Formats: sequence, structure tokens, C-alpha cells
Amino acid sequence: MTGGCVSAYKVHSCQTQAFTRFIASLAFHRTMQGLSSSSCPSQNELHLTYRLLPAAKEEEEENLLTIKLVFLPDTRQLATVDLSGPAVEGGGDDFRELVDGFLQSDDVHGLVSAVLARARRREGRF
Repeated sequence: MTGGCVSAYKVHSCQTQAFTRFIASLAFHRTMQGLSSSSCPSQNELHLTYRLLPAAKEEEEENLLTIKLVFLPDTRQLATVDLSGPAVEGGGDDFRELVDGFLQSDDVHGLVSAVLARARRREGRF
């Protein structure tokens, strides 16, 4: 019976360590990429809002870029992407071609990084 308790303790300990690493990773991403907020309005949709300026001016609306990712139901395959915010308005074909390339390769991390880099470069802020 003691062996069962030790095993249960080890499993709980491993889960706690994994959760701690996840929280640390999320905090690091928030800091490095400027992630302001995130939400999951449905099971297959993720909304990410990023700051384009340093944290000192995070309240300004023109400082924000929202990336809405929609995945095919019951999969992790990216279906559509919607970008909104002053930094991407008027960039029509420029951002559309960028997004289409990452949609075809199903590379969410690359998509987010490339969109943020282009939006920040267009705004001349980083």
C-alpha cells in the first residue's frame, strides 16, 4: 500500500513540475513577445493580443495587434487567421501573403513571430 502512495506522490510531483514549467514558459513568452492577453472563445479558436510598443505605453489602443487563430475541429491544424489592429490595416496583400504561406505549412509559432515582426517593422517601433 505504501508503494501506491509513493507512486501517486511521484505522479503528482511530476504534474506539478510540468505545470510550473508551463507557467514559467508562458511568463517568458509574455515578456519576450509582448503578449497582452489571450482567450479561447471556443474549443477550436484562440485570440492573442500583443503589444507592439514597450510596456510603458501598453494602454494605447494603437499599440495592440490581435491575432485570431481558428483550427479545424478536433485537430491542431490551422484553418484561418484574422489579424486586426492599426498596425495591419492598409497592409492588405502584404499580410495576406504572409499568412497564406504559414497556413499552408501549418506553422502557428512561425506565423505569430513573422506577423509580429512585420507589424513592428511597419510601425517603425522595433
